[in-house]
Amino acid sequence: MSYQLKTQSGINFFTCSSAFQKFVRRGMEHEALWFGTELYISGYEEYVWFRMRVMVCEDVGLANPQLTARIQSLYQVYLDFKKKKNKHGPERLPFVNALLLLVRSEKSRIVDNILCEYIFLRETIEVPNLDKPEYDFVWDMHTLKGKKMGRGNDHFYEEAGKITNEPDWLLDEEYEIRDRVWKKYSKNDSNENFQIPNLFDDTEN
Repeated sequence: MSYQLKTQSGINFFTCSSAFQKFVRRGMEHEALWFGTELYISGYEEYVWFRMRVMVCEDVGLANPQLTARIQSLYQVYLDFKKKKNKHGPERLPFVNALLLLVRSEKSRIVDNILCEYIFLRETIEVPNLDKPEYDFVWDMHTLKGKKMGRGNDHFYEEAGKITNEPDWLLDEEYEIRDRVWKKYSKNDSNENFQIPNLFDDTEN
């Protein structure tokens, strides 16, 4: 007879874990709390914390992007409390806190579906063609091709360093500082020691 992991109530461990995540996804609080605490009191504390940290990426993601940090922070509080070995078990507080935040949060599975498409189903998606004219900004001074094209600091600030989705409250300061720094670099465009630093050495050899 094969050995099976069981919870305190005699439920198959994998059934309990699966039910827990399904109920969290649907925001079914009582059921999620029951199966989550069942795993916890059955000695699977570390596993259920691991599962919650997966779920906050898989089932919440962009719907509540701050929650990942909050869950991780509560996990650290849990570890800190647990080290104290207090007989009252205060480490259970951050656990339940995290579970409630997770089940009550707005949900999105965009992250998991994008992961599947771009990693596991990669052969089904179009490969970006860097020869397209609209991708010309890629070839800046930090690439061998860009260097051969004579592109320097001005090209970087005009094209390669361009960003989108700036918040409205930052727009004025964003461009005021950019233009000030650009002006300083432009005066020294021919000086190789006065070029925009590249924190990642991606120049082709």
